[in-house]
Amino acid sequence: MLEKVSANVMFMKTAKELWDILMYFNEHNSSRVANLHEKLSTLRQDGRSLSNYYAELKGTLDELDLY
Repeated sequence: MLEKVSANVMFMKTAKELWDILMYFNEHNSSRVANLHEKLSTLRQDGRSLSNYYAELKGTLDELDLY
């Protein structure tokens, strides 16, 4: 779990409390997910090195995977 997420949920006493707060964050991230999908659909290498292009692609996919 990411540190910034765990700091918000580490004192939850039950799995239900944890689930409820994580689902709250998930519901409010739908616009971010849409932005990430748009970014992926328009992402181009555009003269960058393959390693730089791949790093941005992988970072975007990893962030999308979090949501």
